[in-house]
Amino acid sequence: MGNQLLFLLLATAALVTASVYDDFPQWDPIHWLVPSTETIELSCYHPSYYPFNDLSKGHNIQWILPKPTSYRHLKPGESNEGWKVLNDTKYTLKIDKSIMNVPDAVNGMYVCAVLAPISDKSEIYSWYYLRWGVGLYTNVPAMNEGTIAQKYYMSFTYSWVSTLVAIVIFVLFAITVHFRYKGGPVLEVDEEAGSELSFTSKKSDKKGIDFDSGML
Repeated sequence: MGNQLLFLLLATAALVTASVYDDFPQWDPIHWLVPSTETIELSCYHPSYYPFNDLSKGHNIQWILPKPTSYRHLKPGESNEGWKVLNDTKYTLKIDKSIMNVPDAVNGMYVCAVLAPISDKSEIYSWYYLRWGVGLYTNVPAMNEGTIAQKYYMSFTYSWVSTLVAIVIFVLFAITVHFRYKGGPVLEVDEEAGSELSFTSKKSDKKGIDFDSGML
């Protein structure tokens, strides 16, 4: 038993210290969901995927804005309202809500599209897409800003309220069952006593009638 417990502890420690990305290379350590803040910067560079890890091979680079903008396309150096594509090495898309007519229009899927050869020496080109989600899944507490308590404040509140309501319902049910059980037998005794009294009264009346008829 002791050896099994020791083996379990060692296995748990190994799992905790190991990197999940080594065992699961398909997991991207860079999260594609971005909070919708006052100013946002999205990069067209990604160290793990071609050609976004070497944008010099891209022959055409464009940013595709979300659906509320009718999927507007912006090239490096272009700007529109609060959107601007910088002409830097990462072709960063800068978003500024303060100069927008409809700030909520920034929420949605952003795509950096790059036209590049499928290999180093290939003459065949293909479009590659790098996606970012801005302001998505806001109903998920983990996507909110702040500390753990601030993120899960509403969830904790709903849990406490639900627990209190359940306790109140249970207490009321217990009180109802208690008094109903306590008063039930007394009511049955009263009914039995009333039945016996009624039967005795009827029997006495019957004897009186028989006696009177005998006298006559």
